[in-house]
Amino acid sequence: NEWFAYGSTVFGAMKTEASLNSAWQVSYQCGVDILGNDCEAQSEEGWPKDNDGFVDTVKGWVGWKEEDYVGIASAMKQASVADVIIVSLGEENYTEKPGDIRTLNLPTGQYELVAALREAAPQSKIILVYFGGRPRLLADVVPQVDAVLLAFLPGPFAGDALVDILTGRVNPSARLPITYPKFEDLGGVPYLHSVSDMCTKDTGVL
Repeated sequence: NEWFAYGSTVFGAMKTEASLNSAWQVSYQCGVDILGNDCEAQSEEGWPKDNDGFVDTVKGWVGWKEEDYVGIASAMKQASVADVIIVSLGEENYTEKPGDIRTLNLPTGQYELVAALREAAPQSKIILVYFGGRPRLLADVVPQVDAVLLAFLPGPFAGDALVDILTGRVNPSARLPITYPKFEDLGGVPYLHSVSDMCTKDTGVL
């Protein structure tokens, strides 16, 4: 559209790939929003009146329809008949001070969504994709999924990049630029001693 004339969402890129592969059938379901709230509770009435029209524009960007806003229960129903489930987790937009957080946990609803999808589809492959500019804790949901892809902040063509990885056209290195935390106690953060602290004689002289 005129506001966002280029780029790809995960759902949009998967639909494009499916149009080239007759064996694929791709569908979308909103389970929870970015704040972890059940999508069933979402409605136009919850938005300020001065945002009327803008909400419809955003929905158009990602291909959402009103029937998509039906929550975890409907996501579970759709997952039960899927061979592969791609579940996207992450954090909302932020910058500078407004992005400060007191916990590395994601909103509880996002974790609950993953657990619900696994319960509904115990035999399906679940691929978790995390979008965010910093590590958030995923340890509780990792045992419930079959693969984790850390997308971080991949830019406007994130959908296309994700499809390239999932189809095997691109083989990611699986090397992370950071030590990813498993817990919030900072136990995995190394203390980098200066050389003079580690390599001295009894006199303290190198």
